[in-house]
This record gives sequence, structure tokens and C-alpha cells, in this order.
Amino acid sequence: LTWYAAVQATSTVETRTRILLHGLAERYGVRRERGQLITLDLSLTHHDLARMAGISRETITRIIAALAKNGIVTRTGIQRDTITISAMSALACPKE
Repeated sequence: LTWYAAVQATSTVETRTRILLHGLAERYGVRRERGQLITLDLSLTHHDLARMAGISRETITRIIAALAKNGIVTRTGIQRDTITISAMSALACPKE
């Protein structure tokens, strides 16, 4: 399965979000800080990300906030987030 197909085939919304962010980072992310951080500056809204994951906007907002609280991602922006991923391994190995 491609990473996008894996998003659609996954059962939990948290896992869908993690796989989605991981796949976007692998494909479109810009590595910074000697590869330790990956920045996604794709001008995607939470609504866009939610549609890609097949979940509600409210749910993806809650999950991204939890990932930020746990130090896995940081967010900047108002309408469209720039997401910086500091723990790719945490996204790559989600718990079901």
C-alpha cells in the first residue's frame, strides 16, 4: 500500500493522522537542524488534512493539538498551519 492508501485503510483516527503527517513529511517535508526537524509548509488547513484522513476537522485539530502537547509536532500559523515534526519515529510507529 502507498502511504495514502495506508491512511484510508487504518482503523483509528489517531493512527490515520500520524500516517498522514508522516507521509506528507516524507514526501514534501523540508529537513532542518541537521535533519532533526522536518517542516511541512503546504498551506493546508485542518479541513484539508481531515479530508485526506477521512475524519472530521474537529478530530484532526484535537489530534494535532495532542501531538503538539506531547512534543511530537509544533504548529505555527493561524488559518493554515506550518507543522514542524520533531519526532518522526513517533509518527512512523503509531499505537493501534
